[in-house]
Amino acid sequence: EESHLLNKFEEDKTMLFPQELIMKIQVERQEKPLKEQKALMEESRKEESHLLNKLIFADTFTRENTEYDNWEFANFYPGGIGTENNTEIRGNWMPANFQPVLHGLQLRSLILKSKPTLALRSLACEIKLAFRLIGDSTLCIITRGVGVKDPDAAVCKIKKEQDSQRVFLIFGGNVGMNNEFKFFKKQEFPEITDMAEEAVVQDFVDMKMTLIDNGDDRIFVSAAFQIKE
Repeated sequence: EESHLLNKFEEDKTMLFPQELIMKIQVERQEKPLKEQKALMEESRKEESHLLNKLIFADTFTRENTEYDNWEFANFYPGGIGTENNTEIRGNWMPANFQPVLHGLQLRSLILKSKPTLALRSLACEIKLAFRLIGDSTLCIITRGVGVKDPDAAVCKIKKEQDSQRVFLIFGGNVGMNNEFKFFKKQEFPEITDMAEEAVVQDFVDMKMTLIDNGDDRIFVSAAFQIKE
């Protein structure tokens, strides 16, 4: 096949400028890998067709549900610049034997991991969350990879400032020299001025968010605040 391509190029080179010839060589060499990639994608679509629009699991973390078999948790340290310790999970993963509360699961310096795992090739993953940020607080959502130290993992951080209704969306990854998170893009959510009085006095923000990750260089996020009724 390589010999056939060379002969063909020898025949065509008298009619092509050098730059055009190089482009032609590159295009023809890429045809076979692209065909193989397309065939693999079609095969993955067939294998994953049963997951299309399927809800894998859902939990409310309220008194309506007292069993959390789909989850494990551990103590979590996010690391950072200027710290002696790296990003790490401290201790072992433990069963999620949380005490149900009225307003949902309360997380502080913890990481929560779903036990059902997915390795998708042709489908995007949609994650829907409802949560409350209190005071100076941060919620990190980690997708892709196999752990927080995986450089392929994507980190989406939602951060609320102290004594403020300002909330920021920050994207990054665990790609620092010491396994710390590095963040590349920061975007502020549009500030809501008509917040409920209780939220302003107690310094919290209630949010609903949808995150869509399809494995390429983009993650799509949409969010809504609970405003004054």
